[in-house]
Amino acid sequence: MAENPEEMADVLAQHAEHAESQKVKKLKVYQTTYKINVRKISCKRLYNPNSDQTINPYVVFQVQGADARALTPAHAKTRGPVYTEELQLDGYCVGSDLLKVTVFTAKGEEPSPEDRCIAYAQIPICDLELGSIVSHTFKFFKSRDGKPLRDKRSKEGSAGTMTCEFHIADLGSISWEERKWGTTYYRAWIHFIKAENVPLINKNQPSPYLFTRIKPASNVQEQKTSTCIETTNPVWNELHCYMADDYAHQIVKLTLRTDVDGKPVDLATASFQLAQARPNEITTHNLSMNSGVGNPDEKGCIVRFRCQLLEKNKIPFDGSVAFKHDLFNVEVNVIEGKEITANPGDKPLCVLNIDKNIKKTRESNQPTEPQWDHRILFSRVEQRRYLELKVQDKHHRFGNVRLHLTRFPLNQETDNWYALHDAASGQVHLRIRLTRCDNDEIYDDDPEHHCHFEWQEINSDYSTDFTGYDSCSSSLSSTIHSSSERFHYEPRHAVDDYEDKPIRNQTVDGVLSNLLNVFQGQNAKSVYARISLHGKGHEKKKYNVETEPTEQFGDIELNKEFNFPRVKKGDSIRVTILEKFEEGDDVVVGFAEVPAKELGDETNVEISVSAPKNQKKALAKKFEGAEELGRVKLSLKSKVTFQ
Repeated sequence: MAENPEEMADVLAQHAEHAESQKVKKLKVYQTTYKINVRKISCKRLYNPNSDQTINPYVVFQVQGADARALTPAHAKTRGPVYTEELQLDGYCVGSDLLKVTVFTAKGEEPSPEDRCIAYAQIPICDLELGSIVSHTFKFFKSRDGKPLRDKRSKEGSAGTMTCEFHIADLGSISWEERKWGTTYYRAWIHFIKAENVPLINKNQPSPYLFTRIKPASNVQEQKTSTCIETTNPVWNELHCYMADDYAHQIVKLTLRTDVDGKPVDLATASFQLAQARPNEITTHNLSMNSGVGNPDEKGCIVRFRCQLLEKNKIPFDGSVAFKHDLFNVEVNVIEGKEITANPGDKPLCVLNIDKNIKKTRESNQPTEPQWDHRILFSRVEQRRYLELKVQDKHHRFGNVRLHLTRFPLNQETDNWYALHDAASGQVHLRIRLTRCDNDEIYDDDPEHHCHFEWQEINSDYSTDFTGYDSCSSSLSSTIHSSSERFHYEPRHAVDDYEDKPIRNQTVDGVLSNLLNVFQGQNAKSVYARISLHGKGHEKKKYNVETEPTEQFGDIELNKEFNFPRVKKGDSIRVTILEKFEEGDDVVVGFAEVPAKELGDETNVEISVSAPKNQKKALAKKFEGAEELGRVKLSLKSKVTFQ
C-alpha cells in the first residue's frame, strides 16, 4: 500500500492505465464544466518505428470517453518538432477526466485516419493545478501495434518526451489568464471481500471475477478482480479505487463474470449507489445481485464489500487492505500431519509452491502422524496467487491442499488444520502469516551465510600501513558486535546451471469397456458416457469422446475406443455418466477420474462414480434410494517418450 502522497499518485496512475483499452460508445454527450488549454508544445527524440523512413509527427489531445480531439499540424521529417499553436478542449468531470496524449506520424501532408500512432502518454486532470499556468513534461511509452494504446512492454520515455503548458480554466475564466479555482477531489475506495451463491454456468462450476466501472463519467475506470478458480463462493479481498466527481449521484456498476471458451459470460449484475457511503467513514455492504443465468429457484448471489470515501492522497482503511499488484512475504510453518494414508516405512514430506517457486520440508519417519515443524518463507509474491501443498514421499502422493492467499489477513498469524484433497483421509497443521513486502528488504532464509559482525567493529593491533608493519597482532579482540543488534549481509552470487530438460510426451489409448450397475433416475429415458481429458486445474481440454445413448441401464457393454495424443503429467482422464430425462434435460449423474501420471504401460481399472459436489442435493430427488450411481471399467495403454 502506498504510504505517502507521491506513492499514492503512482497507485492511482496504475489504476488509470486500464482506461486506455476501454471501448467507448460513440456520440456520448457530457456537460462541459471547464476548459483545457494547451500551448508551447515541444517534442524531443520521438520514436521512429522504421529506421528506413522518416516520420511526420503531429500531437493529438483527447479526453478519455469523448469524441472531440485537438491536434497540431504535422511537421515533416523530424523527431523534435516544436508547435506554436494554441489548442483547447472541453472538460467534463475534473476529478476523474483522463487526458490522453498521443503522437501520430502522417502518411501525407495532412493527418488522416490511416496514420500510425508512435507514442502514448496520459495524465489525470486532477494532477494539474486548477487555474494556474503550469508546465508539464510527458515521457512517452511506445504504442501498441500502431494504435493509440500503450505498449505495456515498453518503458516510460522510450518513445521520447514532450513538454507543454496547460491552463485548466473554469467557464468564467479567460484562457491564459491565471485565476485559481478549486474543488474537493474524492476517491471511492471499495474493498471487495467475497461473493456467495454465484450461479452455475451450464451446470458447471464457474471461475468468477468482478468487472466494475463508475457512472456517469467520461472515464468509467473499468477494473477487474482476480479470478477464483471453479467456485461458487469466491474470496477476493482486493482493493479498488475510483475517482469520484459527484458521489451523491454516481453509481459503481458490478458485473460478475466467468470466461467460457475465452469469452466473458455475465453471471450476475448489481449497482451500488455511492450516496450510501459517507466521507471518511467505513461502511459495510451486502449487495444482492440480479442473476443472468442459472435456476431462478437457487439462492440469490450476494457480494460483500466495504466502502470508504476519502479526499485525494489519503490512505484508505488505515492501510490494512492491499491492491492486487502489491507484493508480500508469506511465512508458512508446516507443523505436523495426522491420519495420512501412508504405509509403514514411508517417509512423507511436504512440497509447497506459490506459482513457480517450489520448496520442500524435511522428511518425517512417522508415516501416518508425521512431525515436520519446518519454517518456509516465500518472498515477493502477489496476493492473487495460490499456496499449493502436496504431502508425498519418493514414490507416492498422499493428498494436497490448495489455498488462495486472499483468505489470510495481513500481519496476523493464521493457525489451522487443513484437510487433504484427493485422499481418503488426512490433515496438515499450518501456521501462515502474510506481511507486506518492503522494497529495501533483504531476503535470505539461510542465516549461515550472514556475516554476523560489522567491519571495523573488531579491534586489532595489526597495521594496514603498507609502508612497513610496526607490529603484528597475535590475537584479535574478543568483543564481537552482537548479531542480535545488527547484521552485515554478505551478498551471495548464485550461479545458475542451465540444462536442456527433455520434453515429455505421453499418449493414452483406451477402451471404455463397460458401465456397471448404473442407477436409473426417475423418468430417465437413456444413458450415455462422455470421455474427456482434463488439465491440472480441472479445465476440460479439446479431446472429447461420447458414446451413443442407450435405453439399457444396469450393466452396459460399450467397448468405446478413444485416443488422447498429447497428455501432460498433471492431466487426468475423466468418464462422465449422463442420463436423458423425459423433460428433455441431460443430467450429469457423476464422474470417475484416472490421473495420467499413475498409468502404466497397460492399466485396467474399475472405478466408482461420484456425484458432483455442487449437485448432490439436486440429484437426491431424481436418484432417491440409490446405494451407488454406477461404476466404470476402463482398459488404458500409456506410452511416455522424451525428446
